[in-house]
Amino acid sequence: LLNRLGATKWQIVPVLLEKPGLRPGQLTGRSPYLQPVHLDGEASAIGGIRQVAITGVKTNSLSGQYHLG
Repeated sequence: LLNRLGATKWQIVPVLLEKPGLRPGQLTGRSPYLQPVHLDGEASAIGGIRQVAITGVKTNSLSGQYHLG
């Protein structure tokens, strides 16, 4: 599945974690293509760059989870 800016599902990308998300325990960050990425994580990670596996591709954003590999 490819979205309009080229991110693919299960691709591993570095994400700059910017702020808390709308749900408790959720963070929002940006991919290298400046796409919003939503994932579960702790607020202490804000400001860091983490490797994230893209698990969902939507029209205007991506979903992901930390990649531990």
